Amino acid sequence: DLEEQLSIVRGLWSGPDGWTFDGAHYQVRDALFRPKPDPVPWIITGGEGSPRGMRIAAAHADEFNLTSSTPQIARAKFAALDDACRAAGRDPATLVRSAMTGLHVGRSQAEYLAGVTRLMARIGGSGDPEAYLAPRRPRWVSGTPDEALSQMRAFRNAGAQRLLLQHFLPLELEPLDLLAELRDAI
Repeated sequence: DLEEQLSIVRGLWSGPDGWTFDGAHYQVRDALFRPKPDPVPWIITGGEGSPRGMRIAAAHADEFNLTSSTPQIARAKFAALDDACRAAGRDPATLVRSAMTGLHVGRSQAEYLAGVTRLMARIGGSGDPEAYLAPRRPRWVSGTPDEALSQMRAFRNAGAQRLLLQHFLPLELEPLDLLAELRDAI
């Protein structure tokens, strides 16, 4: 059970010598876990924002990472996460919110679409790059620099404090260079 496992990890990292845990699935008796990590590692949980995932994050995580979401959905999910924190007796401000999203940017529309064509070829797809992108665009940081900035700002305005960007063409560094240029404009 993930909740018990997270309780055990936290207890081993920060509990005193002799720490004990009695769960339904796992038991730990008189633990002597050394050396203790310093600082205690950051725990990130996440998913698509199910009630169980939010309950686990509220009880155990330092950060909740929302996946496969548009900024509009993220706003609603982060509000539900606030409710889960309050229900767990936790200040919602103590839980960092992040969003994982696809990334594909180009300096121009033509450069962007050429990259999408390469991405499609990499994964065995073909056809119209715009058709491929249509269902992904609302939840990806994608397009020209202005479009990418708009999407990043929308995630920030929805409550995301960090973005975890999935770059699907790992041998192409130009999109990452372009993203670095945009960083201060967010």
